[in-house]
Amino acid sequence: MATLCTSRSLASPVDALGPTNAALVAAVAAVGLGFGWDHVVLAWLPCLVLATPLSAWLFFVQHKFPEAYWRLAAEWRYAESALKGASYYALPRWLAWLTANIGEDDIHHLFPSIPSYRLPVPFGAVER
Repeated sequence: MATLCTSRSLASPVDALGPTNAALVAAVAAVGLGFGWDHVVLAWLPCLVLATPLSAWLFFVQHKFPEAYWRLAAEWRYAESALKGASYYALPRWLAWLTANIGEDDIHHLFPSIPSYRLPVPFGAVER
């Protein structure tokens, strides 16, 4: 591994939130104005009600386990935290796709600039 971090991989993900949130608001507004707000609520609410607790649970179990890496700031190390602070889930292909490859979260933490659909590629080189 030539480098663990690049200036691009350490850029704040918050930088991308403005345009992303604007696009999301525009898309929801277009659907609401085009099909009616009742359709937006009827389609979005069940997804939100199901996905929110499942996502919270998945996030919790992936980062809170007995061997998870937790250190004070003075002892904290980026690469060790990335690789030992999240668990690895060997998910079936359909569930990996559905969860944006969240089972490979440790590589995501190590290299945040790798998009979720590319995470299986680096994992081919990592022995588990």
